[in-house]
Amino acid sequence: MRNTVFLEHVIFQPTMASASEKDILGCQFEEWYSNFENDTLKSKIIHLDSEFMKYLTADGVYLPNNVKQSDKDYLSDDDECIVSKEQSNNNEEVNFKISLDIIEPISAALRQSQRGLFIKLNWSAPTDASWLFGNSVRCRVIDDVLLLLKSSDRIIFDIEHMFKNCIGSSRTSPDRFTLVLRNWADLTPSMEFRVFVRDCSIVGKGILIFFTHLLLH
Repeated sequence: MRNTVFLEHVIFQPTMASASEKDILGCQFEEWYSNFENDTLKSKIIHLDSEFMKYLTADGVYLPNNVKQSDKDYLSDDDECIVSKEQSNNNEEVNFKISLDIIEPISAALRQSQRGLFIKLNWSAPTDASWLFGNSVRCRVIDDVLLLLKSSDRIIFDIEHMFKNCIGSSRTSPDRFTLVLRNWADLTPSMEFRVFVRDCSIVGKGILIFFTHLLLH
């Protein structure tokens, strides 16, 4: 799974090489959501502090000290336990604590959601870490959110490499990182299209993964 994500980034980078800093910043979820709020899934945006970002980029997969794991074990892609409740509670090397300003709105959104949440940072969702939940990225409790983010190479790419190939830019990160909490919906991957709009007109569309049955339509 992680090799697949790496290849995706390698393939995508030549396209990014022609993108400007303004282009990359303009594609952040927070930049466009207000314009399409009535046409997309209801979402909540949480601003993340530096301590939370340090937690995400630190080595290992574990929960911060002030978040108690639910009665749930998380499996790796070879069906071995990667994070158990006992391991999380007894990890003496974990010194991170997450601000209540982040914990409380995540917990509130989870309580309010009837079907769970889909999460992402400024640009990407941690879909490459779906193996943690048995090939799903639906979050139902707060440790789902944190461990999914912490297990994802796509999230690390957002944090550390998004501006690497921007033309004439020395920027290494956006002005602020955000966590996006979206109401869960069962979407069919083969019917997800990326649409490009200019001056209120559709100028192009495409898909990230090709499905052969689309040839029949």
